Amino acid sequence: TSFTPSLKHGNGKRGLAYSNNTYTDYFAVTGQNSRVSWAYNYFSLPDTNYGGLNPALTFIPMLFNDNPILTNVFAANVNASIANYGSDAILSFNEPDSCFGGSACMTVNASVAAYKANIQPFAGKVLLGATAVTNGGPPGSLTYLANFIGNCTGCTIDFVPIHWYASPYNIAYFEQYIAQAYNVSGGRPLWVTEWGMDQDYYDPDVQTFLKASMAFLDNTTYVQRYAYFGAYAGELKTNDFGTGLLINNAGTGLSAEGVIFNNYTGP
Repeated sequence: TSFTPSLKHGNGKRGLAYSNNTYTDYFAVTGQNSRVSWAYNYFSLPDTNYGGLNPALTFIPMLFNDNPILTNVFAANVNASIANYGSDAILSFNEPDSCFGGSACMTVNASVAAYKANIQPFAGKVLLGATAVTNGGPPGSLTYLANFIGNCTGCTIDFVPIHWYASPYNIAYFEQYIAQAYNVSGGRPLWVTEWGMDQDYYDPDVQTFLKASMAFLDNTTYVQRYAYFGAYAGELKTNDFGTGLLINNAGTGLSAEGVIFNNYTGP
């Protein structure tokens, strides 16, 4: 599927993984030379709490998993997102290959069935994204992705989202994994919808890694969009995301990493 970003500014690639609408207001502000142009919040509509979504950003709905609480409202929410927030794509299940907290925890068969029932009906209206797998290794990760693509017969899959976490020093592994994912995708474009330092590491040079990885993603033609994890403040520190979040601890503005993500364009 050909893809021309219908985005409001920026290079069309850079976006936010976020939970609180307020945090989106710190990006894409006039005079920042911002590169950020889209956002997703793991749900199918922007949360109405804490104000509205920054109108400079295109919202991308997600179907987190196949829970009926989510599937029952999904179609109506996507249509509302298209009408009100310029949505041009859908993200499907979040880390179905994993059963940790915050993961969809679905078998391949369940993912295929839910995709056909809920995602496929929007084919031709917006771009459809495959399941977003982790880089945790077989039987999950790219093995799960290959099985999903292979078993989703008759499915429209316009792009493939992936996640990656490891030591931020290991830029070579990051670049290698992106290339491997592209091969598994069958030549489909990639969206890197989460990446960052491993939660078990603390690295004072995370900014160096962020710049290097963004330069790679910007220059890799088959990467359509990407979102570093994430546009969160200090509330995630208890979950061992000790550094690299894009919002400062107080939640009142961008962190040093957030400034880099917002407008960094390379050396």
